[in-house]
Amino acid sequence: MEAISIGSDPHLYFQVGKIKISEGMKCLQDLVQWYKDNLIPESAGRVNEIMAYLQSLQRQVVQALSTSVQH
Repeated sequence: MEAISIGSDPHLYFQVGKIKISEGMKCLQDLVQWYKDNLIPESAGRVNEIMAYLQSLQRQVVQALSTSVQH
């Protein structure tokens, strides 16, 4: 059985990258949610800012990946 090289297929490379980003974001979101649930209420606003920032980063990376696949 021959190994598949994701470097040779930009669309497959994009999909693998997207899956890895989604998995990492899920872990970060779970961590942020845990902190949100276990910290004092005054820190909840800061946790929401962190969550929004992480989601913004996710959008930027997905956009960068899709741009690189198109070229």
